[in-house]
Amino acid sequence: MSLKDKETNKVKNILIFTFVVGGRTYGVPTDFVQEIIGQLPITAVPKSPSHIVGLINLRGQVAVLICLAKLMGTPKQEGGASMNVVCRTDSGPFALQVDKIGEVIEVHPTEIKQWPGSSKYLSGIYKGKDIVSVVEVSEVHKVLWETQLNNRAVAL
Repeated sequence: MSLKDKETNKVKNILIFTFVVGGRTYGVPTDFVQEIIGQLPITAVPKSPSHIVGLINLRGQVAVLICLAKLMGTPKQEGGASMNVVCRTDSGPFALQVDKIGEVIEVHPTEIKQWPGSSKYLSGIYKGKDIVSVVEVSEVHKVLWETQLNNRAVAL
């Protein structure tokens, strides 16, 4: 994704879709968001890590459902129905289980500061009306590949 508009040579604003997990606000660039869905039937995956909730069926396409709270090490909000943010990647979709859906915010790229901590799953932080931790979709997607490779090694 190029941040510069070729015609005007100006830096474009980024749209960030926000959601809440464990009382913290996170966001994903809207370029990666395919859809928002409610709870669906989940098929468990034996011997998978605790952050892998299971598999869901998206109109015939299978996607892995990841519990973002467990992946980030934050407490999951108790009670209430969770929602799923379906993210698209070149190798197919995956879904993030979140506590609450937020809003879409428009942010200038210079307003997103580098993540001050050591989490590889977060690329930056935006301090506006809320403090938004920006999720690094490519790193979260790598979790799926690592899990798949580890499960193959266990099967051997």
